[in-house]
Amino acid sequence: MGEYTDYINELRLEYYRYCEKKEYNEPIVSVIVPAYNVEKYIERCLFSLVKQSFKNIEIIVVNDGSEDMTADIINTFASMDSRINVIHQKNKGLSAARNKGIDISRGKYIAFVDSDDCVDDDFIFNLYNAITKYDCDIAASTIIRKRKLSQKYRVHYTEEKIYSTLEEKLNVCRIPVCCYVWNKLYKASLVKTHKFEEGVYYEDVLWTPAILKDSDKLVTVPNTNYYYWVNKGSVVKKVQSPQKQKDSYNAKKYIIQFYNENELVLSEKSKKLTKSIKYLFGIPILKTKEYNGTDTTMLFGLIPVCKTPSTKTFLVFNTACFGDNLVCNALCQNIKRIYPDSKVVFIADKPFADVARHQKDVDDVVIYDKKGEHKGLSGMLKFIRSFKYKNAYAAIITYRNVRNYWIAVLSHTKHIIKGKKISLTTVTAQEQILNRLKMITNESLIDVPIKYEAEGSLSEELEVLLPKNKKYIAMCCLTKNPPKDMPLKTAIDIIEKLSEDYKIIFTGIGSDCLNYAELLKSAGCDFINLVNKTSINELALVLEKCEALISVDTGTMHLGYAIGIPTIAVFYEQITLKCWAPNKSLYPHVSVLNKPTSEEIIKTLNSQQYKEISTCH
Repeated sequence: MGEYTDYINELRLEYYRYCEKKEYNEPIVSVIVPAYNVEKYIERCLFSLVKQSFKNIEIIVVNDGSEDMTADIINTFASMDSRINVIHQKNKGLSAARNKGIDISRGKYIAFVDSDDCVDDDFIFNLYNAITKYDCDIAASTIIRKRKLSQKYRVHYTEEKIYSTLEEKLNVCRIPVCCYVWNKLYKASLVKTHKFEEGVYYEDVLWTPAILKDSDKLVTVPNTNYYYWVNKGSVVKKVQSPQKQKDSYNAKKYIIQFYNENELVLSEKSKKLTKSIKYLFGIPILKTKEYNGTDTTMLFGLIPVCKTPSTKTFLVFNTACFGDNLVCNALCQNIKRIYPDSKVVFIADKPFADVARHQKDVDDVVIYDKKGEHKGLSGMLKFIRSFKYKNAYAAIITYRNVRNYWIAVLSHTKHIIKGKKISLTTVTAQEQILNRLKMITNESLIDVPIKYEAEGSLSEELEVLLPKNKKYIAMCCLTKNPPKDMPLKTAIDIIEKLSEDYKIIFTGIGSDCLNYAELLKSAGCDFINLVNKTSINELALVLEKCEALISVDTGTMHLGYAIGIPTIAVFYEQITLKCWAPNKSLYPHVSVLNKPTSEEIIKTLNSQQYKEISTCH
């Protein structure tokens, strides 16, 4: 019956000792349990129900087309307890399973329990006593969220108290953050007039506020617990499909309309609804400022649904900057290794299209001009309408980016891997981005060197500046983050000491680099100034002519070792060192130096190892 823990095995034995084939009176309470592929958890759930101190219950288990051992386990329980009524049906979804249970229920009261959760032994007894004592329509218990090694209160009631106004009932149930159907006992007459909407996700969000509105009174019941178990395989933890995203928006829209129609204001904790709904659905939501007043259902209508392509297409989103694009290449190579017939499409910002275009195993590049024609919401819609890779197999958003996420959603991508913030204290950024692929494959991943394949030839102007009879060393001394910059004196010392054997090429972009170059000239340094004079591909062609590269800028150093040039990666600040420095096991032609002096840099450059690598290069 699956892989069960010792606890579950002991639980089963206890159940066998506990249960006898008994006949019970007509049920007062009907407990509805929808079940789908929960062989690991269903015993725990059903055992907590048959042990209830309140005996006059029926347990309606609706097996919604399970493909594992769920049905066998349910049938075993039913064979020993006459109160368990099992319904087997084709897979129709959670709402259809609950509705089926409602249709055949006989009790005066109804409770819902999810098949991977469980309840206290006195759960029904306490709720029933409270709901009948005060003649309420609903009684609600405390919710304890449980994980393998921890638990905490999700909703905590410390007193038996009556709530009658809609606002009170919504607040005490923590709507809209916690639109839970379970943890409550309802009058059956109320539930039977509120069927669940079938064929949609987030049916709880649509159902719970409405039934609270139509109820008369709600009572909270202290010292009574519903245990909500968080499992990796649950529906809310699965990869978000386009349909699921669309349903999440509709649920969000419903909540807003519900509060407006009933002239209610969201509680302070839920005031920023985009944040509340993001937490509720577990997905990023469009920023209110950017999308205020826009009906997202219109967005879906603007995007045509295309036929699913025969070739698996992988979208790699990285609209960040130079180096960030390069470290995605190990990911692209692994996609091609695992899916040889796939197509890898890189979505890059306009200034960095060349970085993506010349990477190994990238089949096509689509430019997202986020500061130009694709700026803002209208620009995003323009991009999506012309985007030719709709219905792609997967989208991997390498960084946390709401815009890229919604491009993937509205393009009807099957699997969407949301980006995460790069951690500065764990493995390299390259490996973190590569690991995004684990979400959709069981194949092992291999961290491989990134490869950039420069194409074309240098312009006549650059050919004149770089005659073939010279030996060159390239230097990149500035970044966009001043603490990472090379001290001017260090750069001067390096240029002066290397000028006898090499011609120094000074690279960079922007006014700060121009000013830095002027200071070097003022100090009498002799070098070729290429600041603002090359594209990224031209810079790669220049670096191929060099004996080595010395760089503090991570993008430039990534480019250096991606084309195979001996590279000295220099770090003057430590925050990004572990994350952005290259992995030495992958790049033997790279040396990583931590706050080096000019003497240490030159010593590394003149080492026998570097001379051998330079000769091979």
